Order: sequence, then structure tokens, then C-alpha cells
Amino acid sequence: GIEKAFHELAPRLSRHGIEVWLITRRFKGQKRFEICDGVNIIRVRWIKSRILRGPSYNLLAFFYLIFNRMFFDIVLCSGIFATFFGGIYSIIMKIYGRRPSVIYRFDIVAYRQHRRFAWLLKPLEILTYRYLVDLVIFKSESEISIFQNAYGFLPDYRITGQGINFKELDKYVKNDYKLSEPPLIVYCGRVEENKGLKALVDAVRDLDVVVWIIGDGRYRTSLEKYVGYLNLGERIRFLGFQNPPYRYMLRGDVFILPSEV
Repeated sequence: GIEKAFHELAPRLSRHGIEVWLITRRFKGQKRFEICDGVNIIRVRWIKSRILRGPSYNLLAFFYLIFNRMFFDIVLCSGIFATFFGGIYSIIMKIYGRRPSVIYRFDIVAYRQHRRFAWLLKPLEILTYRYLVDLVIFKSESEISIFQNAYGFLPDYRITGQGINFKELDKYVKNDYKLSEPPLIVYCGRVEENKGLKALVDAVRDLDVVVWIIGDGRYRTSLEKYVGYLNLGERIRFLGFQNPPYRYMLRGDVFILPSEV
């Protein structure tokens, strides 16, 4: 999602002399501020709650920018709360004569996750996307249709790709493909409960296959215990976070995304 796009974009902008800042959540053991690949990273506190983590982190990020009077030319946001506070920040900065442009990157996964709170969030979404955003970035024509059907209007927009450098994959591609013995199934993504990984484990428990799970997340410990309980530790391996993950992904015979979202 936005993390991969930013990971590709930010160092390139920095190498061209553009000052890039990333404001994100702070986890245990992380520094409050550091510079990585020329990118200035600020980490703020947040409430450890599935519902409140987004609003709390974005609110604290908003106050950090205001109190430190940080000026930017462009604010790139993903998600309704980041975009709302980004828009309010832009209006306040206009007082100082430096109103930044606010760009919202439409996130189809977050949009679907928020539908259970549509009665509460939709008015905020319409207000934000109609009046506080200068440009919306979509990844496809289908996302444009989803947005227009949901909100009844279409702001100024552009269509871009995923932000993935596909040339980077060439060195990992197999020229002669042969099915592994036993076949190798690969998953790559966050290890969270809604990713359907328990269902994947249940589906392969009686099959003669090997599974690699690439990624990390809060559900990993529970899933590893479940795999151990089923005595599948030799066939289901947890590889953790890999950057880049392509050399592992392309060794598989099957790539699977069992997400429930």
C-alpha cells in the first residue's frame, strides 16, 4: 500500500534535492527522530487500540506540525483521518502565507474496512475530499468508479501506478520453471488476524506442500503457536519481514493472498 509507494518514492525525491519528511507511529525501541536514506522520519505516540490508533496518531501528528510550525509545499496523505488533519493543517498554514497542497491517495482497503462506520465517517469523508483536498490519486479506473458511486462527486484527480519498480524483479525471474517437490506456497504481507492465514494453515494441513509466510505483525505469535499445536512447524515457515521479498516470493510455485478483506 502507501508504505511501499512511499518507500520507492521518498529516496528518489531526496536524491533530487527535495526535502522529504515522514510522520508515522512510534513503536517500542524506535527513535523519535532519525534520518534514513535522506528521509527525515518523525515518530509520534498513539493509543494502542484497533479503533483509536488511526485517529490518535494523526491527531498527535497534527499537533506536532502546528506547535513546531513546520512548513511544507505538499502533504501526501492516506486514510480519512490523516487527510482530514492534513487539510486542517493546510488551512492553518495559510495564515502564515504558506498553504501547502494536500494530496490524498485513495486506499481501497481502508475504504472497505471503514464501511462498518459509514454512518459516522461518510459526512467527514465528503467534507474532507470535497473541500480540504487539492488532488486525489487513484491507481485504476475502477477505483474512480468506486469513489464516485460512494460520494456522488469526483474531485480533481490523477491515475498513477503502484509505485513498484518492476525492473527490479527481472534479476529474480526464473528462466526455466519446474514444479518444486513438494510444491511451495508463498504468502507475503502483514501477519494480522484479518489476513486469513489461519484459514490457509487449516487448508494445507493435510496436503503435501510447504508454506512460506513472509512478513510480520501482531498475529504472528498466535499463528506460530497454532502451527506448532498442529505439528506443522517443518512445513510452514515464518520468514519474517524481508526487504526486498522478491527472491523469496519468486521461488514459490503458488502465491496466495487469503485476506478476508
